Amino acid sequence: MRKLLIILGLVVTVTSRAQLQNANWCFGVNARVNFNTTPPTPMLSEIDWNNPGASVQGASVSDATGQLRFYTDGINVWDKNDQSMLNGSGLFGSTENTVQQNFVIVPKPGNPYLYYIFTLGAIWEHGTGTPPASRGGIHYSVVDMSSGTGQVVLGLKNVVINNHNGDPIDYPFDYNHTEDNPVFVHIKSRITTALHADGDKIWVTIIPDFYFNQQHTRYYYQFLVTASGINGLADGISPQPLNPILLDPLNYPNHTGFGVMKVSPDGQFLCDAEDIVNLYNFNNQTGDISFNTTVYSFPWDGSHTTGFGLEFSPNSQLIYFTDNPYGILQSGFNTDTSVIKNYASLYQYQIQNQRLRIIFDYPPPSSDIITPLPVVAPFGLQLGMDNKIYVCAFGTLQQYRNYLGVINLPDVVGLGCNFVPNGLQLLPNTFQNGTLPQWVHKASLCINLPLIN
Repeated sequence: MRKLLIILGLVVTVTSRAQLQNANWCFGVNARVNFNTTPPTPMLSEIDWNNPGASVQGASVSDATGQLRFYTDGINVWDKNDQSMLNGSGLFGSTENTVQQNFVIVPKPGNPYLYYIFTLGAIWEHGTGTPPASRGGIHYSVVDMSSGTGQVVLGLKNVVINNHNGDPIDYPFDYNHTEDNPVFVHIKSRITTALHADGDKIWVTIIPDFYFNQQHTRYYYQFLVTASGINGLADGISPQPLNPILLDPLNYPNHTGFGVMKVSPDGQFLCDAEDIVNLYNFNNQTGDISFNTTVYSFPWDGSHTTGFGLEFSPNSQLIYFTDNPYGILQSGFNTDTSVIKNYASLYQYQIQNQRLRIIFDYPPPSSDIITPLPVVAPFGLQLGMDNKIYVCAFGTLQQYRNYLGVINLPDVVGLGCNFVPNGLQLLPNTFQNGTLPQWVHKASLCINLPLIN
């Protein structure tokens, strides 16, 4: 009995510190939210999506006690004191403010001071104007926090990542010629992470959309970050994806909009939302995926563009997603997808019985919808460490840019999930801009904490 009590005590100690690497979100326009308090506390940051070349996304990481370590907009890196980090400018994560998931922070397992920033640099193929001082493609940089305020390590900055053929995914920004480069990465590409089944490694999942000669080719790439490096390679060596998969082009025929993908907290599913919302079985031991089902197909008639926001419930049984720029979805009852809509929707999809339900609409199309979404375009969704899902409502009612919507009970099927469109107000003159920082890795434990077998 005494040994059992000791073990239970250790579990409580570890899980009480769970998720604290995700305790601070820096995003949008000078916005920050601190999840170390209940309710979360709005704060300030230096991040600003209006910076030249910056993305709408942000990424931030805290230590195992929940204290902010650093954050980035994909180009610049700031320390915990909101000061520019040493060598912390010029990362190759530049976009045209449209990519939902184009960079992510990954801690190096077994080392409490080293982090990777993976960046995906992509531009709209028909863009105009002066290209930013950057390069396109997929790269990673190493951050060393041993000094306290940290530095991006010279010589380990913007290390190129290779494609499945061993070719560098790297090219100069040139608005007139990038689409003629076979490794040109389209803005519909995305990147996310998940904890390996063993608990001591991290999967970095990338779906690059290579756009060449007016043709889209999509692959599923996996990279495994371990104590030895990326795919076991020393830092500074360009890795190649493990077991790449060519995704069926029939599942993504139109490519009309931007999308997002997430791995479920239990590591068993991957959901990818673009013109079609597809659910895959995810093997967090091997990193492989297998097709499960199509959750939803957006009508390709101009009334919808894409599933822009996506998130799993904490219990991994429900999926929430949005149809940008008009709505958000939650699983429940089936709806008639042939009806052309020009308003917002929030959907929830119930994995076990494959039921889809519209939770909120703007304007409400029927008596089934209790509360209308008070904006035209709800965008990003992100699970917080308080087990609530936060929603970026963004559209014609600009005052809602100063709020995050909150799904308070995301494990509950149907309207009982309790979505509040203006659930958390940000500080004055700070705004969300449609997306929220991804998790450092989607799991209940911080990678650098001891694990209980």
